[in-house]
Amino acid sequence: MTALDTVSIPQIPTAQELVDRAIAMIPRLRETMREHDRLGRISDEAIAMLRDAGFFRILQPKAFGGYEMHPSVFLRVLHQVARGAPAAGWVLMVIGVHNWEVALLGERVANELWGVDPDIRVSSSYVPFGDAKKVDGGYELSGRWKFSSGCDHCDWAFLGGWVDLPEGEREYRVFLVSRQDYAIDDKSWNTFGLQGTGSKDLLLEKAFVPDHRTHAMRDSLNCDNVGLKDFTASSYKYPFGTLFSFGVVSAIIGMAMGARDVYLEGVRGKRASFTGAELAQDGFVVQTLAAVDADIQACLALLDRMTGEIDADIDANIVTPVERRAQYMAYCAEMGGSAVDAVVRLFRRSGARAIALNGDLQQYVRDILAGGNHITMDAVHMGANAGAVTLGAPNQVAIL
Repeated sequence: MTALDTVSIPQIPTAQELVDRAIAMIPRLRETMREHDRLGRISDEAIAMLRDAGFFRILQPKAFGGYEMHPSVFLRVLHQVARGAPAAGWVLMVIGVHNWEVALLGERVANELWGVDPDIRVSSSYVPFGDAKKVDGGYELSGRWKFSSGCDHCDWAFLGGWVDLPEGEREYRVFLVSRQDYAIDDKSWNTFGLQGTGSKDLLLEKAFVPDHRTHAMRDSLNCDNVGLKDFTASSYKYPFGTLFSFGVVSAIIGMAMGARDVYLEGVRGKRASFTGAELAQDGFVVQTLAAVDADIQACLALLDRMTGEIDADIDANIVTPVERRAQYMAYCAEMGGSAVDAVVRLFRRSGARAIALNGDLQQYVRDILAGGNHITMDAVHMGANAGAVTLGAPNQVAIL
């Protein structure tokens, strides 16, 4: 049975239509933020909004009900969803990019997931927390994998693990595991930021993963994936780690955009409590707004430049060099830091009212601080690696 036998091809919206849908749902998304924190996951309503808008299909192959669009479309949508609700943007980022990764595994795997239901979703935990070992016909996984964002709304999970090779070396692989083979620890996620992402622990005990549901990270880094034989769109030729970093920083940029919205609402048409002067005439207020706008626009411009350079590589049928990929990851980490600093600056310029737990700005502050601690946003290590690679040392980032 082929994909086209089982999946109806949807009417594909334009890139701008998708972005407009995301912008239109910002007010409602903002209303859901505190509910996400209370639930410890994004709400069923929010996941349905993202699904019905088609956002999970942006990077999904057309043959399986997706839109197979350029990654930049996905990043632009992420900006607006995270602008409305950081946790929703984060979960969309994680799950949405996994539909791109499923395609890297080829048509057989895609058919197992989407052949009957094109809305099947996948969470992840790439850090090799648990144990993986080679067995006949596949691999056996046991242990606890942490930080699986959006796992309550997913039926599969990508898990990372080191595998011992016969030559005495180790290989980093990613395994696609069915929901039937792992349990979710509902008590494992309790944080001060991004609580609404529901990034809980997954527990596995001798779960079997067949060979065809796994890929070596080195293949994805070299853009040499099984899926390219089945799905030839240029979007599937993006370097693995680069696209993931672009996704993380896009969600964080969106959070900064949302905090900027809240700040602007708090000062527009308002007056200072003591003097009665219009805040629009306060140099500290307006300079802060201008500086944050400049930071956000600089991040967006650099993101566009990097995607454009990778597109040029793909058009020239070359794999983006490791040196440049290391630089891209360092740039993303610096961009994430700029976005975090911008939101903290807005908070510091918002006075005592900003500390109220029923206010929206503090939500963006807590969530962007948490997002900024993602491993791809570690500017110290990403920058050190980029500098070392530029000087001729070997790359040290596993998902570059």
